Amino acid sequence: MIRKITLFAALLCVLGCGGSNQEDAVKNTSVYQSPTGDLSLKAPAAWRVLERQGGKHRVTFFGPAKGPLAFSASIAIYRYDASAPGYVDAKEFAQVRAQGALVSEETDGLKKVFTYSTEGPSLIGKPVTVVEDSTVISLPEGFFVVTHAGPAEAVEATKNVLDSVLSSLEAPKK
Repeated sequence: MIRKITLFAALLCVLGCGGSNQEDAVKNTSVYQSPTGDLSLKAPAAWRVLERQGGKHRVTFFGPAKGPLAFSASIAIYRYDASAPGYVDAKEFAQVRAQGALVSEETDGLKKVFTYSTEGPSLIGKPVTVVEDSTVISLPEGFFVVTHAGPAEAVEATKNVLDSVLSSLEAPKK
């Protein structure tokens, strides 16, 4: 189901946004709470939301809402629980998914963060390089995977939105 995060926040953005400026997208955010209650974060109010796609998928945001790059970038969030059968840890997951690309590792308090980037040709429409930047955030009870994808130009233009999502991502205490 694609929907606006909240009608009120979208209305505020329409009234307050001066266009497709990504700084506006970061300023005009709404708090998103997953239907399962296992994550919350701040996301641009005008971006579209796709949720409940099954499996590990929690939510995907599509944007920017306006301009020549409209809805060409996505930020998808998946959650892997340590109690699930066949569970691998965050580092192993990142190394396998990176397909040989460099995986960087940082420690942020109790969290370990692994990042990697891959790119390849689009399989739809005109030839374009598609970039997928992924961040794997290790938590004591599992990990989140946050994937920022789209044409290279769209991913670059929305990096500040990704940074805002990552800095606000929380897994409620169980």
